[in-house]
Amino acid sequence: LRGWSWAAVDRCVFVQLAMAPKSRPVGRPSARPAKARPPSRASNLVGEVPSSFQLDETVRHLGTVAFFDKRRGYGFISLSKTGVVPGDKVMVHWSEIQSKDKWPYLANGLEVECSLIKVAGTAGATIKAAKVTKPGNQPLCIDEEQEKDLDFVGGKAARYQATVKWFNQRNGFGYVTLRQPVDNVQDVRVTREEILGGEVLPLAPGLPVELGLYKNKHSTLCGYSITQPGGAVITREVGEARKEFGPQQFTGELQWYAERGRLGFILPDNFEGLPQEVQDKSTAAAQRRANKTQQEAFEGLTFRTRDMADPNTKWVVGMQVKFSPYVDSGSAGAYNVMPA
Repeated sequence: LRGWSWAAVDRCVFVQLAMAPKSRPVGRPSARPAKARPPSRASNLVGEVPSSFQLDETVRHLGTVAFFDKRRGYGFISLSKTGVVPGDKVMVHWSEIQSKDKWPYLANGLEVECSLIKVAGTAGATIKAAKVTKPGNQPLCIDEEQEKDLDFVGGKAARYQATVKWFNQRNGFGYVTLRQPVDNVQDVRVTREEILGGEVLPLAPGLPVELGLYKNKHSTLCGYSITQPGGAVITREVGEARKEFGPQQFTGELQWYAERGRLGFILPDNFEGLPQEVQDKSTAAAQRRANKTQQEAFEGLTFRTRDMADPNTKWVVGMQVKFSPYVDSGSAGAYNVMPA
């Protein structure tokens, strides 16, 4: 610190202390407040309209794909008929694409047909594309056209055995380790859109998979058409390496439920009565949330639509529920969830 004034040293120490990471408590509240997640406002204003906007959702519209991000699974369609929505453009999500391809996606400049739906927001509403097909209301199938120029290793039908090294579900890519090296390469990059399953899927480390290989324009080996060994599609349960603890059921309280994302969070009535593996995974996940958000996080279990005993259940924050627990490669959750 030669040449530094004591004031400069004090400022340096203060900055380092201020930037030091904080550890937040993890626990279960004795009196659990029932708080719903605050609604989020979409940052994308394409298709935004007032709540009073009138729309006939039965009408089909022709349009052209203006942009589509295959990895992120969203894009925009320019409608052929002007004046239907402000700006004549609507957003499209991969889940609304009716396709025969291994991963629903659109190509820029592609002519499509779609319905329009109005999605309510915190301020107004947004018009989005739904039931996107080829003109004539036929399922899309563009894989063959897009893949005809790929440089397949050993031919398009060749299959290779591998194990998942790591996979980032948020960013949609990762690496698998081939059982036998190909061209002196052992680790191969794989991406979300090449996983056969028809939805956004995780790939747990250590999961055995089967895939084809091709070389991209930089002559780098990439994974193609990823399945379970033997060719079966990868389900979410398989991709998560889910381990279920049933049929025993436990009870708890619904702390929050997000209708838009169809995601809920349960605080078990007797956390210590859950299987030890479930407790450990839940505690670790809560600690990660606390460290990330710098807010207190509680040990509980999440559930999604597929985990509901009846997907049409009307969930009310604070209600008592019954469930069976599970663990996967990242956390713990609940399935077979129903009102108590």
